[in-house]
Amino acid sequence: MTVLNWKNESSEGIVKGILLVKEAKVGTTKNDKPFLGMKLSNGVEEIDARRWDYNDHAPAVGDIIHIEGKVQEFMNNPQLIIHKFRKAVEDEYNVSDFLPSLSEDRIQELTDEFNNILADLSEKYRAFVQEILVSSDKRYFIAPAAKMHHHAYIGGLLEHSLAVCKRSLLLAELSMVKINKDLLVTGSLLHDIGKVYAYEFDKPPIRMSTEGRLLDHLAIGLTLLSDTYKNTMPLLDKEEYLHLQHIIASHHGKLEWGSPIVPKTIEAEIVHMADNLDAIDFKYNAAIQEKSEDQEWSDWVKSLGKEVWVK
Repeated sequence: MTVLNWKNESSEGIVKGILLVKEAKVGTTKNDKPFLGMKLSNGVEEIDARRWDYNDHAPAVGDIIHIEGKVQEFMNNPQLIIHKFRKAVEDEYNVSDFLPSLSEDRIQELTDEFNNILADLSEKYRAFVQEILVSSDKRYFIAPAAKMHHHAYIGGLLEHSLAVCKRSLLLAELSMVKINKDLLVTGSLLHDIGKVYAYEFDKPPIRMSTEGRLLDHLAIGLTLLSDTYKNTMPLLDKEEYLHLQHIIASHHGKLEWGSPIVPKTIEAEIVHMADNLDAIDFKYNAAIQEKSEDQEWSDWVKSLGKEVWVK
């Protein structure tokens, strides 16, 4: 099944396909006949839609539906007259068609890069990472890193985690302290692992899950780490596991930024700095990409708490 492009009508003017419900409300015409009014999206454009003689409940905002109908012009704009519709089933669409998302090619490229980094880890750390990914249904490769601020799109967690890992390795090269690179890479790749369950992204919009609201991704990540440790004992020894826990728990860097503990090892310090820098870098890039041609300063960037020079 394909996402509907209502500009591509059949010879009979009939269109069929998948659309996202942005708005939906049951009303009545001037003649007191019931109808369903909706605003539908194909992930790029929106169209007003009507289903006449409708006596049922309106679909929920965020539902993805399969429609069959006809496009006509109303007040110089296209309007979709729906003959019939139903809720789409999961194998009929890709949720990424309706959510902000990296392309499938980009996600595959990042996945290949992730696997190459994983292959360079020692066997015990590689097996630990693989176990935690499998136990979380490999959501890591499609989850967003946020619902706003930075990397708030399908594939965002993977993209952000790889960037943090590469920044961490660069910082490690400059360190005067001997770095446990297996631990550093593992901690970098898994620092936000709790986000696989902290967000819901089965349908638009990306939103915090109940688990995410109650526990936040730090606590969820530590639980996933604990479960994996118990399932893979004695893959990592107690000290290695404790250090990995510490990197996850401290990666926000400050108590006031949400960390229950501040970094107390060089590896934890590096992961925190790489994580923070990647988020800041993302926000600067967004401000630069969004500026107008003659704009010298950005609008107020709430997440940075300032305007930035984008000349």
